Amino acid sequence: MANVKKLTSVTVFSTGEGKRVSGTYSEITEDGDLVGNNNKFNFIALDQELLDHISAIEIAAQSKIGGED
Repeated sequence: MANVKKLTSVTVFSTGEGKRVSGTYSEITEDGDLVGNNNKFNFIALDQELLDHISAIEIAAQSKIGGED
């Protein structure tokens, strides 16, 4: 069985290229041993469905603090 990769954080922020998604994850063996911690990844969101989901999260977060979008 392959190691399990467990997502530990996700961040989305605006850059000159567009919406950048970055995150970290841990890698765990089938026996539960930690073989990788704080591994990082990032990519620019290009898929419209993903961009729509990001927008929905941003709108919901803004509504929690009030104010304008």
